[in-house]
Amino acid sequence: MSETGDARAAGRALPADLARLLERVAGDLDGPEQAEPPFEHPAGEPPADWMRRVATVRAQHDAFAQRRRGVLAAAARELFGTDAAGLLGDPGPLSREDVELPVASDGVLLRLAPGLERPMPRSWQTPAPARPLPVRVTSPESPRAAIVRLHGGAFWMGGGVTRTVIDRVLVDLLASRCNAMVLDVDYRLAPEHPYPAAVLDTLHALDRVRADVAARGIDPSRIALVGTSSGANVATTAAMLDAARGDVVPLAALALVVPSVDATSAAPALRDDPVAWEKRRRLVRGYLGTQVDPSDPRVSPALRAQLPGMPPTFAAIAEFDEVAVGGEALCRAIRAGGGVAESRVYPMTHTTATPAVEASVMRDLADFLRPLLGASRPLP
Repeated sequence: MSETGDARAAGRALPADLARLLERVAGDLDGPEQAEPPFEHPAGEPPADWMRRVATVRAQHDAFAQRRRGVLAAAARELFGTDAAGLLGDPGPLSREDVELPVASDGVLLRLAPGLERPMPRSWQTPAPARPLPVRVTSPESPRAAIVRLHGGAFWMGGGVTRTVIDRVLVDLLASRCNAMVLDVDYRLAPEHPYPAAVLDTLHALDRVRADVAARGIDPSRIALVGTSSGANVATTAAMLDAARGDVVPLAALALVVPSVDATSAAPALRDDPVAWEKRRRLVRGYLGTQVDPSDPRVSPALRAQLPGMPPTFAAIAEFDEVAVGGEALCRAIRAGGGVAESRVYPMTHTTATPAVEASVMRDLADFLRPLLGASRPLP
């Protein structure tokens, strides 16, 4: 199921203001249903042709996601007189730079994750990254910390320009309020690069960031990992593997927005719809391939009874999430493992919140991270 599709809340009546916003957005976006991506590579089809088909559908979904973001902001301003950006105010002067992390070999990547199974590339692919790892760096003038940020997009979309359009307000707020350089990682996407490619990219980024911040005079103990939706899944798994290394400074924090951390399940409305549930299962297979069990704790960390060694964690959970599950169970597992974890439920769907609620999610995320990152700059 696409994370940019029309919201369908499960079970309970939506708050009137949220229902009104969803209705307005749906009306403004009325049109044909988005095509499903070709997650499976048909036998006999030239690989280049299949990858072109994936890229075409991805571009269509990304364009829709960007358009929806604009429609949502316009509808919020019309209905409520402002959007989240207006409520949060000017973040102040920030610099932006696009950089590329060097390609890491398969062997180097796997040394960052002892015990992780080898990537499962298609038979005609090499498991090494096909390109350097693009990163958008947003930073205040004199950052004292670093945040590695992973976008959402159902494991297969949401990268490139889309990630900078959808979440620019969040990234700017984190950079400003946490006095941190935010590194928005354009990790590899399924189905061309199935699990654990995105996780390994994240570990590679963390390793490079640790070396880089030390050279900049930033304490390596002030690095946080932030993920949204499927990016929260990748971030959680990367944090688990990073904590198990034992040869690096631990992460200062993990922060998750509408986390999808149980790949074996979904919200009741989706699970109870046979067509939607089968579509969800195809999406998961597109991310994992056929050789990885969705119940593997490195794919569905919310299924673990205990998660020891995790950094302090915050999870912003959508009360009417029609897609993702597992955030509260994940926090319970972290607490059972002796860690600190806080989950907070907001009256929103997976992709939609009223301006006041969206602004609250972002503020709460930043307020959780600030003391853990040693931020001292006054709040804007």
